[in-house]
This record gives sequence, C-alpha cells and structure tokens, in this order.
Amino acid sequence: MKSLPLLFFLILIFTPSVFAQNDPHFLMGINAFKESRFTDAEQNFQEALKESPTLEYYIRYWIGKTLNAEQKYRAALDWLNPPPKLLRQIDNDTFWERIDSLVALGQGPETTTLLNRHKIETMNNDVEQQKIIFYQGLIASKSGQKDKAHLIWKILLTQNAGSPYEEIIIQQLNRESKSIESFLNTNALLKRASKLLNWGLPDEAMTLYEHLQQRGLPLKEEMANAAFKKRDYARAAELYEQLAFDGSFVIDRPQLYLQLATCYGRSDQFDKALIYHRKIIELYPHSSLAQQSRYKIPFIYFDSGQYEKAFEAFSNFLAENKRYKTAEATIYRMWAAYLQNNFQFVLNELENEEHHERSSEGLARILYWEARCLDQMGKKEESHSHYQQVIRTKPLSYYGFLALQQLRSGNLVTHTLVDARFLDLIPKYVDAIPSSNYWQRDIPANSQLARGVALAKIGLTTYAFDETEQDKKLSANLNLEELASVYEQAQNFNRLSVMGSAALKIKSPKEMTPFYWQLAYPKAYFQWIEKNSQKTNLDPLLALSLMRQESAFKPFVVSSANAIGLTQIIPKTAMEIARNLGENNFHPEDLHDPATSIRFGTWYLSQRLQQFNGNLSYALASYNAGPEAVERWKKWGDWLAPDLFIELIPYDETNNYVKKVLTNYWIYSRLYGN
Repeated sequence: MKSLPLLFFLILIFTPSVFAQNDPHFLMGINAFKESRFTDAEQNFQEALKESPTLEYYIRYWIGKTLNAEQKYRAALDWLNPPPKLLRQIDNDTFWERIDSLVALGQGPETTTLLNRHKIETMNNDVEQQKIIFYQGLIASKSGQKDKAHLIWKILLTQNAGSPYEEIIIQQLNRESKSIESFLNTNALLKRASKLLNWGLPDEAMTLYEHLQQRGLPLKEEMANAAFKKRDYARAAELYEQLAFDGSFVIDRPQLYLQLATCYGRSDQFDKALIYHRKIIELYPHSSLAQQSRYKIPFIYFDSGQYEKAFEAFSNFLAENKRYKTAEATIYRMWAAYLQNNFQFVLNELENEEHHERSSEGLARILYWEARCLDQMGKKEESHSHYQQVIRTKPLSYYGFLALQQLRSGNLVTHTLVDARFLDLIPKYVDAIPSSNYWQRDIPANSQLARGVALAKIGLTTYAFDETEQDKKLSANLNLEELASVYEQAQNFNRLSVMGSAALKIKSPKEMTPFYWQLAYPKAYFQWIEKNSQKTNLDPLLALSLMRQESAFKPFVVSSANAIGLTQIIPKTAMEIARNLGENNFHPEDLHDPATSIRFGTWYLSQRLQQFNGNLSYALASYNAGPEAVERWKKWGDWLAPDLFIELIPYDETNNYVKKVLTNYWIYSRLYGN
C-alpha cells in the first residue's frame, strides 16, 4: 500500500473524540483561562467534555481550576474529585487544586487528613514534603491558630531553608511587621544559615551570618566558609587568615591551611598558595593533606603558566609517589611538555598510553593528539595518517569529527571548531519519520498513547509526556516506525532519542539512514526553541544540542544539585533570570514546563555567549561550571587553540560536557542546518 500523509493517517487512527481539531474547545478554554475570561473558559471546557471524553480528568481539572480562580470553591470541589491513582502528573495537580479549594473554604480537618495521607505517599519527594509543611502552616493561620502556624513556618524556614514557599511566608511575616531575623531565634537562624549554605545559597547565608555577627556572635569561620562557597576567594582568604592568627577555629589547623592554599590559588595569588602547601608538607608530612599538597604544588605551577617548573615538579611527584593521583600527574606533565613545544616527549607518552587503552573513545583521543603533535613537528604525512586512523577508530565522535575537520581544512573553525558540512556520514534532513501503515492497527482511543497525542496537540506537552511515559503494554506491540510516529506526535522526544541512539549503536554506517538520525537527534520542542532563540539571537540548533545533553529531553528531571527541567536550571539562577525577564509570578516548579525551561535556558545561554564574546567553548563551560570558573580558566585559555583549551578544562564533568554538547551541535547542524 502506498504511504499516506502523516496527518491523514492520524485522522484514521485517532477518533474525532480524541484527535485535536483546528480549534478544539479544550484549547479555547485554556486560552480563555489564561486571559482571565473565566466564563468563556468554563463554557468551552463543558463543550470539550462532549468532544473528548477520554480526556475527562484533564478537562475536569481545568474546570475546577477555573472555578477556584472565580472563588467558587465549593463548586470547584465537585469537579476536583481525585482520578484513579495512576501516579500521573494530573493526579498530583488535581490533588493540590482540591487542597486550595478546601483551604479557602476553611475545611481544616478534611484538608489535614488529605495532607497526612499525601505525606506518606510522597515520603521520598522533598518538594512535596515542603509543600505539605507550607499548607499545614497555612491551614493553622486561616483557622486562627497563629502560634501553631508560626511553629510550622519556623520548621520550614530552618529545616527546609531555601524552600520555594518561603516568599509567601515572608510576605505574611511582613504583614505582621516581622522579618526572618526577628521571627527566628539565634539558634534557628544559625541552623537556617547552615542549611542555606549546604543548599547552594551562600549569598543568603552570608547575609544571615553578618546579621548574627552584629549580635556579637563570633562567626568568622562560618563567614569564611560562606565566602568560599560564594567563590569570593579573596575575602574567604582574609577571614581564614584571621582565624589562623587568633586560633578561633573549629576545623583543625592543617585543614585551615589547605583552605587558605585553595583560596589563594583560585584568586591567582599563587605564591601565597605555595607557602601554605609547603607549610602543610613541613608540619604534617605523613598526613593525607600533605599528600594532596605534594600534588597541588606542581598543579599550581601549571595553573599559573610556569610550565617548565610544572614539568619538573610533576616528574618529582611521580618519582616519589606510586599511587596517589599518578594518572592525573602523568597527564598534566605531558601537557606541560606540550606547552613548552616538547612534542616528541608528548608523542612518546601518548604512544605508551596507546598500548594500554581499551576503549575506542580513549584510543581516538590518543591518536588525535598524536596527530596534533606530528602537525606541530611538521610531519604532515604522518599526522594525516593518524587523523585517518582516528576516523576509522571512532568516526561519529568528538575526536572523529575534529580529525575530519583537520584533514579537510587543516584548521579548526573559530568558535564552532568543526564545519558541519564536512560530516559526510550524517545525512542531510529529509522528512524521514514515516507515517507507516498505522491505520491497519487497533489503537484504542482511550489508550495512554492516544491521550498523549491529543494532549500534545493542544499544547499540554508536559501531560502528553507523562501519559506516554506511563504506557507499558501498547508500546510493546508496536514496531519502531509506529512508535516513532506516536512519540513524535505526543512530543515525547526522550523516547525518540533513546530509540534512535540505541539503533545507531548497532547499525553500520551504510545502515544509518536519515530515519535513525532524526530519531536520535529530534527537533524537540522546536516551536519554543525557535521563538526564544530569535529573541536572544541564538542558534536554535545550539539550544537543542545543550538540551539533549542536559536532560535528554525529560521535562520532569531533577538533578542531585536540584537543577530542574529540560535546560537544567537551579532555582536560584532561575529566580535571577525571572527578575531579568520581568516574570514576577515565577515559581521554581514552573521549570518543569517545557516552554518556561526553554525560555529561561536560551536566555541564560545567550548571556554567557555575550559575556565571552561568542566563544562557544567558554559559554558552554560556564553553563555547566559557572561563569566565575571560566573567567579563571580564560586567563590561560585565551592563549590556546580551542581544542587544547577544552582538553585542559580541569573539571572532569565540564570537560566531558563541553565535548558532548559540541558533538551534538555538529550533528544537529549537519542534519538540519543550512
């Protein structure tokens, strides 16, 4: 049978009750709600129930939300009956909308019962636990139990310092002519400051410590630690010096000396850093800190551009030490030789490493830098042979693409390093995701896959992702082409990318058709990426490349550092972005919304590109490690070739991150670029 157009096959699969029409009432209702036309919204949602019965729970939620906005709380409760517990996002949203109704109606006992049950069900979810505590305080406050409300809020402000619900508590305290400093006692403020510091909010912690110091508390050590976490290393060093002088510190003296050495090293006061490392070795020669200092001394020479001293110091370290940091020291000694133009030494080291390397990626790295050494030595024929070997070893990789660029051009491109037009193994874009013979299959209209497509069509992409993630049975019975069609329509780009990447791993280069490449590297959420990239003068393909690495296109993902959403932004940075964008009603939970995450992420990346004058390597490194770190590395990076700067990024995570985002970018540029 001849392949039918994608739109036609979807009409055949999804019944009119599920498939989103040109102006479905559900979408019209959402738009009316956003414009505060609540009567129109409610009428459209009522019509949507007739149009799309399989989306009933979503429509009921929006009706309840609309009635709450109109302060018709009792009527809202009739629509906010909990759906079957399927652990979906809509269940959670309906629960909290119902809680809002009950709180507004003063139904304290019923609300408390529901919150206690929810507390048990979400025991491992810190965000939900904080929200529960906040609402417990809100219930107490609304029922006139002011002391109980204050007690609960004190718990939230101390044990859960930095919670996204603090702003509301602070507003309530302001109405009572109170501040956090007057509301909490000294011990509670100390606990709060410590929690803020651990949660990555050193500025707020420092403000509290300064306030407490005015009360006469000796807090030099706490303030020094806060300054260190703020990366204000000069001030941290000043405070640590005072501690060392007057002896008023809790940590032991060698640890204090190490902190001082680190502060001086990171604030480019290298001579002072060396003094403290040598002091640790002299006074505590058999300690683990002395071992660290023996490694740090040659590293400081390297960091300060004293490559001859660094080479000698690393050589001495390796001669005296057989276990601790030997791999790192060997690598840095090699780069110290490279930066002194001792390319033959580097070549010998790499050839020795080549014999022990087992991974193809590691071997590609070694061969690439052997080729770079041969280039520098004027041995062009040998270097070209090595570049070709890199491509044979790992053609579709960071080093494979760099090697291809060197062979084709002889130079790296400014900022982007690689000209994507040279990546011949990757096909240019065609509309490769097929419509398949899907209409011959029995896809239930009330299935999670069908609901996912319908929700995506009206812009509820977070819910669409959630529905398709929950599906287990139906997707197991579909082939790859059929699944690709559904996931693309449901905007579950994570599943597309995972399926495509898995296929590319087992395919030969000739079998890597455009279909598999476009699965692995989808134009995810492109309507929002393109819109926001135009506003910030950013290449939308770069934003896609970053998002693929940051979250693998999972809108609900939260990292161990509390980075949230598709572009992985931490709440503190998000609040700063919101202020710059004039978004006064922003809440960190909004980062789970793809449109919000993309708007914030593209703005932040464009700011980093502006800060570093379009230098892509610097901008990507700063997105991951922070602009302060890159400003430090830039002092030596400005003098290096871009591939060498990336290779010398001292943070392993950032080093790998930059390479992966650039690789994504080259592939996206080849697939979809002009």
